[in-house]
Order: sequence, then structure tokens, then C-alpha cells
Amino acid sequence: IIAARVGTIPLINVWRPTKAHAKKSRLKWSQGVVDYIKKHKIKNVILVSRWEANIETGLHGEFDTLIVDKKSKAINSAESTKAFGRAYDATINALTQNGCKVWVLGQVPLQDHNPAIALFLSKRYGTQKLKGINIDQHLSRQKNVISILSQSKSNTEFIDLSRNFFDEKQLSKTSDDLLSYYRDDNHISTYGSQILLEQDLSITMKQF
Repeated sequence: IIAARVGTIPLINVWRPTKAHAKKSRLKWSQGVVDYIKKHKIKNVILVSRWEANIETGLHGEFDTLIVDKKSKAINSAESTKAFGRAYDATINALTQNGCKVWVLGQVPLQDHNPAIALFLSKRYGTQKLKGINIDQHLSRQKNVISILSQSKSNTEFIDLSRNFFDEKQLSKTSDDLLSYYRDDNHISTYGSQILLEQDLSITMKQF
């Protein structure tokens, strides 16, 4: 079963104030998914999101993806980080109290360009293909969210993507000579998922 909704983090009790008109429905949806999992006694759950977008401003200072909860005092990264931590704890506790195993998938490296377009332009005009971000840039951007997601919790495991997404030079893999691993700056393509995610997910699936 796949439960997904655009612009909605898979954690309960939080919402994006810039989308206030959808607050009620998104809170209801997230809680509804958790309730469904508990009701049907689903034993394995994988949580996936562009995690850092919920607590960090955009590359150009945008804050439209930051989250808040009832205890938030403002809309900024610090308050969103606190709300994220509370929501993560509440969600994990709600899922695991009945024996559910939760797998938290780390975030795909956010690029500073669109690799799919960059590959097309390099092929079309013979220009040098842009390089992906390095692992230090990735970990710096992700450090706050990783510190929360990687906390030791009962029946919960964090799947770090840093290993397979970077090459021997510690640069993010964005494409091969024919196809892009990304469809924009932060979503991998179907092809990319087969190349970059299959190993980690196949190991996880064997434990289901």
C-alpha cells in the first residue's frame, strides 16, 4: 500500500502555514493514514519525504515549505525543527506501539541544478556536464534533520542514502552517459531509483 499526498509530510500534528487553507484536510489525512496502519495491523512501514525542506529555508531563502504545530511560536527554521522533532516522536510512537516496524528513508541529495536538463544540454551542445553536489554539502544541508531521524528508537531504523548516491570523489551521482538519475533537482527518476536505491531497498525488503 502506498499513501502519498502532494505537499504533505508523512508525520502527524504538523502542517505548512503557507498552505493554511489545507491545514485541516492535511492533518486529517496524516492522522488517517496512521489510524489505517494501526487498524489493519500493518507490520512494516517506510516513511519517505524531502525531509529537510520542512525545517530549512530554500536555497534562495524561501520559507514556504516550513512546518509548524500547535506549540510553534513563529515561522522559522528553529521553530520548524522543534515541531518536526515533536511530530516525528508522536508518529513513531503511534506506529510502533502496536508492534509496527518503521523504516525511515534518508533524503535524496538536493542538487543546485536540474541534472536532467544539464545532461540534455551537454548532449545537445557538447558542453561539459555539470557536477553533482559533494557529500559535505549534502550532509551540511541535512545535518539537522538527520540528527532527528537517526535517533535510536524502538522498532525504527534509519536508511542512510549517503553511501550509494556518491562516487569515489564524493560527488553526487546525477546521471550516466545516457540517462539522468533525476527528473528535477530533488526527485530521482524511475531509472535513478533502479540504479541508486535498489541495493538499499532490496536489503530492507528482505527483512519484511
